[in-house]
Amino acid sequence: MHEPRLCTLHELQTIYSVEDMYFMLEMIDVQDTLKEEQKKASAPKAQPRTR
Repeated sequence: MHEPRLCTLHELQTIYSVEDMYFMLEMIDVQDTLKEEQKKASAPKAQPRTR
């Protein structure tokens, strides 16, 4: 999954608001969640044991 650069520290200090920062944190959280879900989906499934 491609992770776009959100902003530099300088941009965050001079251009973006605190509200923008919280939106960016939410985007990072969503990206992390999607990565975890993708890992779970692509993990090999355990085969049930037969007796």
